[in-house]
Amino acid sequence: MFTYAYDSDYAGPALPIIEITIFSLRNSNSIIRRALVDSGADATMIALRDLNRLKARKVDTMRMRSVNGVSQPVDIYTVAL
Repeated sequence: MFTYAYDSDYAGPALPIIEITIFSLRNSNSIIRRALVDSGADATMIALRDLNRLKARKVDTMRMRSVNGVSQPVDIYTVAL
């Protein structure tokens, strides 16, 4: 079991936020970001500017449906967390 202190820089409600390292699978690039842990999520969302900085490889485009049922295309990239 892992435990982490809540992020005291965030003024909103207490949320499970951890520090992660995102690694490119194409090269040795990596970046560190704070991330919200959502144990019920079906996908991980990473800012496009971070994917571009890592030179992450786009591998596909798929459709994602939001909680309100709206479907839209999303690009899929390969990275490691």
